[in-house]
Parts: sequence; C-alpha cells; structure tokens
Amino acid sequence: MLSHLGLLLLCFSFSLSLTASVQLITVFIASPNKHWSARTIQYLVWLSFLAVTASMAMLAWSFYSNDFTNAYVAAHSNSQLPWFFRLAAVWGGHEGSMLFWVWVVHFWATLISTQSTNNTEYLKQTLLLMMSIGGVLSVFVLVFSNPFELQSMWVSEGRDLNPMLQDVALIIHPPLLYVGYVGFSAPFAAACIAVWNGQISTSWFSLIRIWSLVSWAFLTGGIALGAWWAYYELGWGGWWFWDPVENASLLPWLTATALIHSLFVVKRHVAFPVVALALCFVTFSLSLLGTFIVRSGVLTSVHAFAVDPSKGVVLIGLSVLVLLMGAIPLVLNAERLTTSHSVRWTPIRLFLLTSVGLLVLATMVVLLGTFYPMIFQILGLGSISVGAPYFNTLFSIICAVGLIALCLHLVTGIAYKHKGLIGTSLYICGLVLSYSAFGFTSYASILLLPLTFCAAALLTLQLTVRTHWVSYIAHMAILMLVAGSIVYEGHSYQVNRKVSVGESTDLIDYTLSFDEKRWLVGPNYTALEGRFSIADNVNSNSVYELTPQKRHYQVRVMNMSEPAIASLWHGDLYLSLGNKLADGSYIIKFQYKAGMSFVWIAAIMLIIAATLRLYSAITVPSQIREQT
Repeated sequence: MLSHLGLLLLCFSFSLSLTASVQLITVFIASPNKHWSARTIQYLVWLSFLAVTASMAMLAWSFYSNDFTNAYVAAHSNSQLPWFFRLAAVWGGHEGSMLFWVWVVHFWATLISTQSTNNTEYLKQTLLLMMSIGGVLSVFVLVFSNPFELQSMWVSEGRDLNPMLQDVALIIHPPLLYVGYVGFSAPFAAACIAVWNGQISTSWFSLIRIWSLVSWAFLTGGIALGAWWAYYELGWGGWWFWDPVENASLLPWLTATALIHSLFVVKRHVAFPVVALALCFVTFSLSLLGTFIVRSGVLTSVHAFAVDPSKGVVLIGLSVLVLLMGAIPLVLNAERLTTSHSVRWTPIRLFLLTSVGLLVLATMVVLLGTFYPMIFQILGLGSISVGAPYFNTLFSIICAVGLIALCLHLVTGIAYKHKGLIGTSLYICGLVLSYSAFGFTSYASILLLPLTFCAAALLTLQLTVRTHWVSYIAHMAILMLVAGSIVYEGHSYQVNRKVSVGESTDLIDYTLSFDEKRWLVGPNYTALEGRFSIADNVNSNSVYELTPQKRHYQVRVMNMSEPAIASLWHGDLYLSLGNKLADGSYIIKFQYKAGMSFVWIAAIMLIIAATLRLYSAITVPSQIREQT
C-alpha cells in the first residue's frame, strides 16, 4: 500500500513538472506575453515539492517498518539493522538515491521561490526550468529506477545494507554530496534563461552567486565527510585514493570554485560573463556525470553499487543534453552577452582569471585520468591503469604555478617598500623551516612547502592592510590543505607486525603492546576487539590506547576491519587488526599518517569561509545588489 501511494505521489509531481515544462515552452515559442503570475508558479513549485516529499516519506516509512514486499527495501535493509541505518538506507542504493535527487531539485526550487523577493520574469522562467529538470529526473526514476517496485515473491527478511555503508557518515555524507550536486541546477537554470533571452538580467548575478556559494559549501562538506569516511571506515589508512567516484565529486568542485572566482570578476566589471555562464553549464553537467559514474557500474569503485549499462547510457545522455542546452545558445548569443567596454587589467582581476584557468586545467587533468582508461578499453586497445603518480605529479605542478601566482599577487598588495626582498626573505624562511621540521623528501617538499609558508605569511601581512576575513580563511584553508597533503605523502609510513596477546613489538618511533582481546556482539554483527597500548619512544610520558575491531556481518557474510585512530597535532596513529594465524598471533597494521590534522582543519575552514561569504551575500541590501 505504501509503495503504491509513493509511486502515485511521484507521478503526480511529474505531472506538475510536465505542466511547468509546457508553460516554459509556451513562453519562449508560442506566446511570450502569456506568462503565469509569480504566485501561480510559486504554488506549483510548492505543491510539487510536497508531493515528492510525501513520496520520499512513504519510502522511508517502508524501511522503518521493515516492509519487505518492496523490492528495494528487501535488497538494502534487514530487521536487525538499527533504525537510523534503515532510514539512511533510503539513499543507500541506486533507486532511492535517484529519488533523493528528484527531491533535492524540488527542494532548491522551493527554497528559491520562498527566499527571493524579486519576482521578475527572469526568476519565474528560472523556476519553471528547474521544475522541468525535476520532471526529466522523475521520468528516469519512474522508467529505469523505480524504488517502489514490489517483490515478485514474499520474503521474511531483507539482504541487509552493505556493511561498508553502515556508518554514521552514511547518514550525512550522501545527502550533503547530493544537495551540492543538485544545487548547481539553480545556477544552471539561471544561466540558461539568461542565454536563451540573450541578455544578462539584473537578477542574474545575485541569483547565480548566492546559490553557487550554497552548493559549493554543501559539496565541500560532502567531499570532506566522504574523505573522512574512507579514512576511518575502509581501514586502508588513506583519505584520498584518486578513486573514479572521488574524482567525480572533485570535478564539479573544481569548476564550481572556478565559477565563484569568475563571478568576482563579473562583480567588479561586467566583463567575461560568457566564462561564468559556461562554467555554470559545465559544473552541472559534471554533477550529472558523477551520477553516471556511480550508478552505471562502468568503473570499478567501492562507491559504485549499480551495474546496469542501460541506466548509464541514459544518464550520460542527460549529461550531454544538459551541456548542449547551454553551450549551443551560448555560442549563438556570445556577441550579445559580451561587453563592448574595454577591460582594465587590475592585479586582482588578473589573479582571479589566472585562478580560473588553473582550476579549469586541473579539471581537465582529473577528467582525462578518470575516463581515459575506460575509453581506451572501449576502443579495444587493451587495458591501461592511471593511478596516483599521474594525478600527484600533475597536481604538484599546478599547485606550484598557483602558489607562485598567489605569492606574486600578494606581494603587490602589501603596503611595504622593498616588496621583492620581503617575498624572497619569506621564501628562504619557509625553506629553512620546512627543512628543519620535515627535511626534504621530494621535489614537491622542496618547492611547495616553502611556497606555502611564503603565501601564508604574505596573506597575513596583507590582512593588516585590508580586512578580508572570508578570503583570508578560504585561502589559508587551501594552503593548509596543500601543506597537509605534502607532509602526508612524504612523511607517513606503515609497519606490519605479527603479535600475540601479552607481547610487545617495536614500531620505529613507537612501541606497541597487545594487552587483551575480547568478543563483542552488535545488533547485526559479531566483532573481535583488541586493546593495544602504544608508547611514544621519544616522549616516554605519552601512551595511547587503541581498540581496533574485526567485524563479521552474518546476513551479508562479510568481514570488515574497523581501525582505531589516535589523533595528534602532527599526525595520526592508525591501527588495524588483521587475521589470526595458526600459532594464535594476529597480524596488525600500524600506520603513522603525518599532517592529517591539517587536512581536516582545512576542510572545516573552507566550509566556514563559504558560510560567511554566503551570509554577507544574503545580507547585502537589495538595492545595492540590483546596482551590482
């Protein structure tokens, strides 16, 4: 009954979206003067959102009540699964996550319709287009990924949720990522309407800027939480593997960051709107492309849980269609959208455009490394692997160029004489400090660490002249992320040992003692937990207790390693419990992960910076925003 009702509500929402699509076509083709009122469109958006929300609620209740007559519930849940994981399983599989996509599109449209006070024709057309996007995705769900399909035969239990996804991060990570992905439908729709009309509306800049920042903040949070989940849940000890799905989330993040920088250029001078518009189209297309990677199964990944080429073909078709919807009109109307005024090349404008270029270049590097092996194989040329060395090498070069550009820009902005001498002195100081603290383990550490220190010092000096706290926090976060990544790659190490209960073993800088082991019984698993003491050989007063687990999930018949982590300011102590050997001892894997605290602090700082920038953008008086 719940499945039938959920499906009916989704069909009703699709009918409303179809009505919005017909109205939008009527406006642009048949009768431009016969446009619905803002209130009518607002009611349409609200009603459609309520219908999709109720449909999501029906699916969530099916999970909560263990309704295994629903095929999707039976495939991703179990009565022994804790209730909060059962609710999180709503988006833990392909069908439910696509329904969540539809919900987020309608959520964004509703939010824009309620928060904006400027009911112009431009805004009404933007909302109609967002409704149309929701309708297209609804068709995909109804035809290819129906989460309300019933079981062909009765079952008393479900297959359980994938143990890798039975984590608190699952409750937060996918929604943040999806809200970020789908949030770029708002800048995309706004940009499409501007291009189709052949002119930049007074509402264009404020609408795209605000919702780009919101989506970027959610996407940043989703990526950061996903990196944290991979770090402590998978037990591999890494936070970024250049996995295809990780790259898929990085691609729109890079272009969205470029979009935000390009919008600052447009803010200061009504120039280069074509670049900003193009980035709106590319960012949303890459968001859809990320969905294609996860849902189609064309690439192997711990994140990919759908193996259905037909779904992949449809999703890649949607990505191409979205790109063409904006790209073709943009090319045709480029002259009308480009300003005829001369552009004054100020240092800040030149730096912003350099940043945009480097971010676009980084996007091309990730795009090529992710999809080249797949294309190579499709063409019958064999198989090829593109791994971390490719990405790390090229990103090191891009980071070096970006840091040099940032340092040069900051040097011109500080209000002191002998600017060149100051910059050179700071770089030498950074070189000495880097060598003293970490030594030189690679060319990246020789060049990038001193440049990072130099840029951070120059950024702080400029802060005493101009108080741009949001920009300062954001760029310091990036510098901290770069520094943390370099230290992580150059100074982390791993030690594997065989140890029995009551024994101790040396771990280079630490001494490990296996104190005891015990068995635990969870709601849907059993676990062997070991208690270990790790003493710092340098500082004898520091002793850390770690309790890693090795879990067995009965329903899925899967074993999972749950590592234990001791977080220090300079790095993490990371311990995993392995298999039991014939002599009763256990294999343990100890890893020292240098610089990890800098990575997580950088992610938090980026989200704070985006929140502060969004607050300042929203609180700008409407009359000033209109003048901008």
